[in-house]
Amino acid sequence: KELPHVNVNEGPQILKMSGGVADVDLFCKADIENFKFTKPILNGNIKIKNADITYVPRKMRLVNSALTLSFTETDLHLKNSRFQLGKSIINMNCSIKNFLNLYYSAPEKILVKLNLSSPQLYLNEFMPILGPRSKVTRSKTNGNTVKEFTEQLGTVMEASKMNIQLTVKKAIYKNFIAKDLYANIDLIGDGVILQKVSVSHAGGKLSLTGNIRQMGAQNKFYLKSRISNVNVKEFFYAFDNFGQKSITDKNLRGYLSSTVDVNGSLNNAGSVLSRSIKGIVAFNLRNAALLNFEPLEKAGKFAFANRNFSDIRMQNLDGTFNINGDKIGISPMQINSSVMNMDIKGIYSLGAGTEIELDIPLRNPEKDAGLTENEKKQSRMKGIVLHLKAVDGENGKVKIRWNGGRKAK
Repeated sequence: KELPHVNVNEGPQILKMSGGVADVDLFCKADIENFKFTKPILNGNIKIKNADITYVPRKMRLVNSALTLSFTETDLHLKNSRFQLGKSIINMNCSIKNFLNLYYSAPEKILVKLNLSSPQLYLNEFMPILGPRSKVTRSKTNGNTVKEFTEQLGTVMEASKMNIQLTVKKAIYKNFIAKDLYANIDLIGDGVILQKVSVSHAGGKLSLTGNIRQMGAQNKFYLKSRISNVNVKEFFYAFDNFGQKSITDKNLRGYLSSTVDVNGSLNNAGSVLSRSIKGIVAFNLRNAALLNFEPLEKAGKFAFANRNFSDIRMQNLDGTFNINGDKIGISPMQINSSVMNMDIKGIYSLGAGTEIELDIPLRNPEKDAGLTENEKKQSRMKGIVLHLKAVDGENGKVKIRWNGGRKAK
């Protein structure tokens, strides 16, 4: 049968179909109570080809769709399904146990197991699936079986629990490009639970767990992640510098490994809301460079006019940032670089409240080139040491002054 002829015009339109054909081979058995079907049992298949299907509540239009709905008494299976969502091609298999028994009586108890794969997926086109789910209420029956069925279909699709197993060869989201994406995601009520996500990106590996609580314009998220050996410039660029503008992809070079434990807010488009992130980021940078970073450029001009603080090279750097909205706490950190050695700690603020202590020996690290690593550690803070402080300046800039309260070691 041609699909436009099977659209239901009565009641709310949940699925809209156009084009394509459906081959139906079904056997139905059900009790009839008050002229309504109860305890239905279905066996057979519905095969759909070359269809355009729109899921109206989320405005998702799937084109050139093919799928087989297989009913085995009370269960439903979707097999050999292929959809195109925007530029993304999606292959799908789906299993829903006890579907018909729970369809009317307890849709929130339905568990949808969804296996998705794609050669190339544009994640922004996938976002409506992860968007806020509509609150649903069961309407009273009125004897109109067709209308009740279509209304209940919307209820089932919004209230049911869903587990998504996603495998993608290439994934794209804004500036983020990744390979070999695997995700195990649960959709439950107003939440998205990231059981496990792993991906190859920027020459390294990323893995994460977490959750998103959907609350409308501001969706709360919690994220725990491990990052291994990624190109730091590409990484910061891909994630829009994590919603901050202090240290960006333009400032950084090198290879990053990190553990991240943060929470914050996302808008409905999936972008991080500015200054919403709180948590801890511990990191290691190898073969790194810090380029044109204003606080250190200021310090360099103040004390080391003949050294290039616009291009600072570091073989290895370990550090921990404690992020609290617009404040970034810098745990005590040793920087050994091409232009100087430095001990640094304090608060860097995206607004007001910057207060960073800098202990900087005047000795030039280039003179230590012939020393052993142990000798370098012993000599790095010898000689004259400047005790400086980076604080708020005018027009949102940072200024450097003497740290008069700092005692020499």
